[in-house]
Amino acid sequence: MVSGHKNRALPDDPATIGETRGYLENAIRLLESKPEPAAFFEEMVRLYPDHLNRTPLWLSAAGLLSH
Repeated sequence: MVSGHKNRALPDDPATIGETRGYLENAIRLLESKPEPAAFFEEMVRLYPDHLNRTPLWLSAAGLLSH
């Protein structure tokens, strides 16, 4: 397995599948509560403070949660 969007310093490890699944499960759980975009963004950053490139996260929050 080769990870596409990742920190290049990290190895291509099959464990990233489980990590990605956990990230998506947390995102779905938060989205189900219909938070404001900023609250969703802040909670995901709190859960994953070491993730790089937060712009896609913010754009997703704004697109999925804007009323």
